[in-house]
This record gives sequence, structure tokens and C-alpha cells, in this order.
Amino acid sequence: MTDLLSIGVSALLANQVGLASVGQNIANANNENYSRQETIFSALGSESGSFFSGQGVLAQGSRRLYDGYLVNQLRYSTSQLTESQALNNYTTDLGNLIGDTTTGLSNQIQDFFNAFQEASSNAS
Repeated sequence: MTDLLSIGVSALLANQVGLASVGQNIANANNENYSRQETIFSALGSESGSFFSGQGVLAQGSRRLYDGYLVNQLRYSTSQLTESQALNNYTTDLGNLIGDTTTGLSNQIQDFFNAFQEASSNAS
């Protein structure tokens, strides 16, 4: 059977880790890039039939607290922005290709309509 002192020591050590997380949260309260953390505790003990013998507590670690919805929205918006930028680049390149005076279609289209204009002027 675990004595009370070792249960107390495990509680002190686990809560020391918890207080470190609290200190981190307080120190970074005004930091907009910081995500709050919490300590994960679990009970130590052994089970013998229907009897549970508590042996203290263990700080298993810490986890970052965040809003999953906001993270997903940020990912979606970033994806949409990247897609829109790529589409903008492609349409700009296409506009430059078509509108270029040496390699574009504008001269050929202008010649086409000029030929129609000339044909309608000389309708004889």
C-alpha cells in the first residue's frame, strides 16, 4: 500500500507542472500568437477486483487549447486565396498573350474587321 507521503509528493509534482502551465498562460496573456495550454492529469493507482487503491496523481503532459472552427476557416480561406491568386496569374498571362501587339490576336482581329469594313465600302 502506498503511503500518504508518496501520494502527497506525486500531487505536489503534478501540480508543479500545472502551475508552470498557468504561469505560461499568464506570461503570454497579451501575446496574440500564443495558444493557451492546460495540463492533463491522470490518477495513479491499481485495481484489485472491485477495490481501487489510489497511489497519487500524474501530470501526463499539456495540450494546446484552440478553436478548431477558426483554424478550419483559416485553412479554407487560405486555400481560396491561393486558388484566386493562381487564377489571377493565369488570366493575366492570357491577357498579356492575347493583347500583345507582336504575338497577340488583336492585330489579326483588327485586320479581320478592317476587311469586312472595306468589303462593305466596296459593295460593287
